[in-house]
Amino acid sequence: VFGDKYIDRLALSRCTVYCCRDLAYLKMITVRPYEAALAMQILFVDRQSDPNCEILRQIYDSHEIINKLYTTEKTIVPAYLSLTDEEKRFILQKQKDWYISLKKKIGAQYNVNLR
Repeated sequence: VFGDKYIDRLALSRCTVYCCRDLAYLKMITVRPYEAALAMQILFVDRQSDPNCEILRQIYDSHEIINKLYTTEKTIVPAYLSLTDEEKRFILQKQKDWYISLKKKIGAQYNVNLR
């Protein structure tokens, strides 16, 4: 699937884990965190893929939430199961706000309106 149908397909999952260890040393990220925000999935970040926790620190001020979302393969399931409904709503809203703010910054930089 492609385009909006791709995001619709992703949205069938409740969460995703960003894992891209081969890019960590370059401090590059793939589009996966942005796709997760669009698909309204809770984004967990693999510790080895983002050793300085830069992705989650862009989104959240709460160390408690960051600690729950900054995971390893052994902690992802307990971390997801520990989230309350209130925390899930908070996380999804913060991710959406983060994505929108990034689009606004890019739009302003290039003087375009991104939908």
